Parts: sequence; structure tokens; C-alpha cells
Amino acid sequence: MAFNDPFGVMTGYSVQNKSNSPTAYSGMLFYDQNGALGQFQGFNNATHEYRINNIAAGGSINFMIGSSSKFLVANNGTIGVGTTGTANLTVKANPSFTATRTVSTTAGSRTLTGVGTRVLTELTVGDRVTISGSTSAVFAITSDTVATIGNLGSTVSGAAMTVLPAMFRVQSPTGGLSFQVNDAGNISIGGALASGAPKVYITDTNRFAGTSTAASIANGNISIITNTPQAACAGGVLALGGFVGTVVSSFAGIRGAKENGTDGDLAGYMGLFTTDASGTFAERMRVTSAG
Repeated sequence: MAFNDPFGVMTGYSVQNKSNSPTAYSGMLFYDQNGALGQFQGFNNATHEYRINNIAAGGSINFMIGSSSKFLVANNGTIGVGTTGTANLTVKANPSFTATRTVSTTAGSRTLTGVGTRVLTELTVGDRVTISGSTSAVFAITSDTVATIGNLGSTVSGAAMTVLPAMFRVQSPTGGLSFQVNDAGNISIGGALASGAPKVYITDTNRFAGTSTAASIANGNISIITNTPQAACAGGVLALGGFVGTVVSSFAGIRGAKENGTDGDLAGYMGLFTTDASGTFAERMRVTSAG
């Protein structure tokens, strides 16, 4: 059927069931080559549900773009986003790609500056980027040519940038990042993988060799972060506890906190806490920044 309708009022195919029965649908039936009913799809007149029901043996429902599966509901009920899987939900990260045009960075700065780049459409907070062999997370996006990333530690000019899209994200109503699994399988809860942003950051690779390294959010395989502004005794706390009767309580804890409120001073301490019989959770021992 060919027609010309610039207003989008007409369609190539229209169907209407005038029954007001709760089980009445306006829809279509699909039959296989043997005349057996394979699928129904239609609009319920009473509930306004749009139903797609594949009843064929081994049938599935597959949403594709450019012959590539984007959302697959398998016959056993499992859902694959960009892939297939045996779990109820399997999500596959999009492949890495080379960003449009080139970017530059300056040693000691977290600002990424592009020339002719499309940062707004090609990057998302929490993605990772590789520039001249170094990889860092994207912390903020300002415009099509400016973003904030981790400090790469070197000056790079006019370099190509590879984008490593994150695998899975959950956002707050305002668009903030609440939960993320990046392309490397690292997990962030409560914010982007940026200094001071996430509450919990989990990664599975050895973070450094030897007995010392530069202080960083990525020093540990599990990082617990507070978003309280810098101040003496401000820092993440790991509380260990359990039940007292029917009430849950903390019994002990470890705090890693800033020793002072001085900006630029990274000195921190480790405090060991226990709860006494009166129910007071208090520091009992401290290891200072000097050890």
C-alpha cells in the first residue's frame, strides 16, 4: 500500500475491534507456513495494554537495529541487552570506539580539551577513555569539546581518544549516577568513579605493587568514600555488627579519615572503634599518618 500523508494521521494498516469486552483486542494474528498460529499482537480496548504474544514452539521476541540484536527475550524468559545469556538479565557493554577528532590534556590537570569532538553525544560520566596509552574515567562533561577526566599525568596534544563505554547504569530522577558497572567490571555505588563522588567503589585487579604508592581513590579493591566536605576526622567508616535481640547494632569499626582540615594536605589516619556495654561506638586506637 502506497500513500502520501504529511501529517501522520493515516497509516499503512489500520484495525479496530468495536467490542467493549475486557478481553477484546484490536490486533493481528501471524501464522506459519503450515497454517499454525504463531504470534498475536494487539491493543486491549479495556486496559489499553499493548500485547505481543509469541506462542510458537521455541519462539522469541527480538528487537534489532541494523540487523544487530539490541533487546532479546528468549523462549525461556531470559532477557539479553546487546547479547544472549542464561541469566534472567544479561547485559553486554558496547564495544570501544575511536572518538571523533582529537583531544589534548595537560600534566597535572584533569581537563580534557577537544577539537571538533562530540563529547556530549559520545561520552557519558562513568565511561573510560584511553589517550596515548593511558586510561582514565570520565568524571564530568561540560560541552562538546570539554570534559573532566582523571589526571593522566602527562601532556598530550592532538591525540586520538578511544572511548570504553560503561556496561550498566542506574540513574537518579535528576540524572545523577546511583549505580554503575564500567567496561572493566568495576562497580560504583552512589556516584561516578571520581574522587569523593562514589560511596563504594569495587574493583578486582591488583591496585599497586610494593609497599607504597601515591594516594588515590583507586588504591584499594574496595573503597568506601564519604561525600562530607574536607575536615578533620572526615572519612569513610567500615562498621561491623549484627543483632542484639531484634535490633541491629555496630560492634566495631575501622575509619580512614583526614587528620586535619587543611586543603592540599593528604595526611590521614586509621582509627579502630569498638562498642562498649553502654552502647557507645568510640575510637579506641589510632594509627597516625606518620605510622
